[in-house]
Amino acid sequence: MTYQRAVGPRRTDLRTRRERVAAKAFIRGLDSYERPKSRLLIDVIPPDDHPFFGAPMFDDGNLLSGIPFGAVIGMSRGFPEVDLNSVLTPEGKAMVVAAADMNMEQLVAGFPFVRWSDHLTVSSVFEIPGMSAAFEANRLGQNKPMTSLHLYHAVHDKYPAIADVDKIVKKYRHEGIDVTYRRFRIGGHMTVALTGVPGSLRFLSDRFTEASCGGA
Repeated sequence: MTYQRAVGPRRTDLRTRRERVAAKAFIRGLDSYERPKSRLLIDVIPPDDHPFFGAPMFDDGNLLSGIPFGAVIGMSRGFPEVDLNSVLTPEGKAMVVAAADMNMEQLVAGFPFVRWSDHLTVSSVFEIPGMSAAFEANRLGQNKPMTSLHLYHAVHDKYPAIADVDKIVKKYRHEGIDVTYRRFRIGGHMTVALTGVPGSLRFLSDRFTEASCGGA
């Protein structure tokens, strides 16, 4: 597989030279992380039964493991039927308590290289009582959006896989939803989260402009 480096937003999309330098440094750091990660995900990880929340996400044990770690805790809070505490190891319980009031940046800094299966008495996140039903309740595509959408995704991303994003875009368009969709062939999950921001802001600016002109 050929990996292509991410590219930063055009100079006009950032207000100062300092912001651009910081953004380029951030992208380079993510590139160095995502280059081997993308190769691993595409070449090694098999398809999973659940397209949007595959089990590998929770057991990758990578630099950003604090994000899925926090996601599981959040699901247990949002869905009372998810009984996370009953299947935690003693160390897992201590970690969940420590993470209770952390934001995303703190989770990433505090819980790198965490594998959920190491801290559960069951074999995977999806065997936590009530968890599979909770994830299904949050699955995209169950309800028709009420407004136009701007979606973008990295072709090499596996969380979710690009094929699943293509499917949901097709579904929304079939339902008559105006969907602006861009597939990034350069970059991975985190880099595209950054490089896709300028297009998202332009989309929002256009929508606000349309709304303002329509109301005049």
